[in-house]
Amino acid sequence: MMKEWLFFPAGANAIEALTCLGAQDRLLGFVDDAADKQSSPLLGYPVWGREALEIYPQAQVLAVQASPNSFRQRQKIVESLAIPPARYGTLIHPTAQVSPHSHIGHNCLLMAGVVIMPGVHLGNHIIVLPYTVLHHDVLVEDYTWIGSHCVVAGGVRLGRQVWLGSGSRILQNRTIGADAMIGLGSNVIDDMPQGATVAGNPAKGL
Repeated sequence: MMKEWLFFPAGANAIEALTCLGAQDRLLGFVDDAADKQSSPLLGYPVWGREALEIYPQAQVLAVQASPNSFRQRQKIVESLAIPPARYGTLIHPTAQVSPHSHIGHNCLLMAGVVIMPGVHLGNHIIVLPYTVLHHDVLVEDYTWIGSHCVVAGGVRLGRQVWLGSGSRILQNRTIGADAMIGLGSNVIDDMPQGATVAGNPAKGL
């Protein structure tokens, strides 16, 4: 049976999520709050306002809003869609390697080449960009965004609504507090407190 989808918003993460659709998936269109985006198709797909969520009640929703300027608002933005958890879907690229001994929540997007090792627990509303490796027993809390080519060592805990910049590495058994931002290419060797903004090798506060 064909699974129908709506992607929110019409941005970079949603565009890249197209590569995760399989033969049994069909994108109906994008949902976006910006009126200027609704005026023309995106990659051949229509862009609607939030009314599409009611027009197509059968469609699964992938809500992948995320940017470095607004990542601390992800939870608020996603919750504003006001849809039940059962409507959210999860998309996993066919080249991703996901251990059967891991847990993946709803509204998660795992891109090409992602590796999820045994014991990993991904909460809900998680985005993992291409070629990132999450080693054993990593815990990722809700609304966290993980960039491409990251390596997260065993036992790491990423708090709620964390932004982990592409190319970053985190030493084993470290804890990154909620709402923390790790800059591009950082090497994290210490725990990071809630709301921290860090970067560098080793990562330090900015």
